[in-house]
Amino acid sequence: MDRKESQTMSRRLSGPVSRTVGAAALIVSLAIASAPSPAAAQGTQDFANLATSLSAVVDGLNGTLDTLPEALESAVKSEAEATRYFDTIAKGGREAVESLREDGEIWRLVLALDEQIQTNIDGLEDRYQDTGQQRFRALADEWQTRNDRLAQIRQSIISERARAEQSLEALSADREYVIELIKLQMTDTALAELEKVQRDMTEMNDKMAELQTQADALAPGGVAN
Repeated sequence: MDRKESQTMSRRLSGPVSRTVGAAALIVSLAIASAPSPAAAQGTQDFANLATSLSAVVDGLNGTLDTLPEALESAVKSEAEATRYFDTIAKGGREAVESLREDGEIWRLVLALDEQIQTNIDGLEDRYQDTGQQRFRALADEWQTRNDRLAQIRQSIISERARAEQSLEALSADREYVIELIKLQMTDTALAELEKVQRDMTEMNDKMAELQTQADALAPGGVAN
């Protein structure tokens, strides 16, 4: 290779290498360069596999560490946070129930829709009677199915509204107990995140030890420094 080709090759290699070289990737490069014999080919492949695996573990660990402070802060402030969560849930439930009162705007619109559907049914029935054309009767039947559907939906909403009122009453009666349960859950979340950190650290250390074992095996003459 002449001097010009060597410079061109150097430029091609320096770009990606200079941008980022992780510790694991560097170990792989050194192992490949110093492999004493073709018999070490499997060893270098093991290095590559271990480096890739270690990189995945470190990525997972870093991801957990990014979210851990928020989980820990919520656990530390669990009293205030749990109270806020409870009050938000209760407030949302009360607002939903209030919006579906019989004298509310939604219900007035439901009644207006019911009236409109019934008017369409009556009009089509009259046309059928006047003309004897079955198609008008068929249309009236289709409108009746919509009216039946509306009645079913309305009854279901009334039933669910009653359930919501009962649930809100029960939550209010057990407010302090429910808040304590929320606090427990928040603490469990923080503990689970810490356990993920511990597991990832253990796995990372195990893989680093395995990398060291592979490096010792690839030393010239099979003798570690």
